[in-house]
Amino acid sequence: MKLIKQHSHRLKFTGDILGISFFILLGIAFKTGIWQDIYGQIFFHSPVLSSREWVNSKTLYNASESLPNAQNPNKLIYRYTTRMQIGIGGLGGFDGATIIQETKWFSDIQDAEMIWDEREENLTYDSFMFFDFGRDHVLTNFYLVNLPPEINITSSFKCIDWDKKSRTCVYFGQYQNWFTQIWFKSSDENVLSQSQMIELIQRAVQIILESPSPEP
Repeated sequence: MKLIKQHSHRLKFTGDILGISFFILLGIAFKTGIWQDIYGQIFFHSPVLSSREWVNSKTLYNASESLPNAQNPNKLIYRYTTRMQIGIGGLGGFDGATIIQETKWFSDIQDAEMIWDEREENLTYDSFMFFDFGRDHVLTNFYLVNLPPEINITSSFKCIDWDKKSRTCVYFGQYQNWFTQIWFKSSDENVLSQSQMIELIQRAVQIILESPSPEP
């Protein structure tokens, strides 16, 4: 009887430890934003970058939606967005790096091609945060950056250096019915360099190439 009680106590103690560990891990997942990546991996992998590709980053949001087309209800548009970050913002400005990606799939390929042609007039709503305060939200002063041949879809990559350390870059890509724009802002080359941005662009393009059509 004594041995049975001891065994029961050990099982209860083990169960308590496992329960506490589970809630600690759950708290970490919500705190870091990893839960969004886990959810997306299990149920649906959005055709956008995640913390799996940008190591040590925190996913602030990851969303998808179907947008109505007012001119033609038979045309479908699917929109996927994500925002990731390393570092924090404060009174002294932002210290770290941020990435926002918006990817759209159009049921009519001509709509994707039109968005590509007008890409610099169709900046994502959140792009304003990638410009220095008081600057016009246009790409007039951005310089073109060459991309490696491995990125073999219709592409454009532009950057602007705000000072010796901080930089904003934007990538536009169009492949068949897909169109994506990725915004990068880094306050330090050691956090997110231009070469690292290009590596992330390569991964983002690969994700799109491997993504199935969302059309039902």
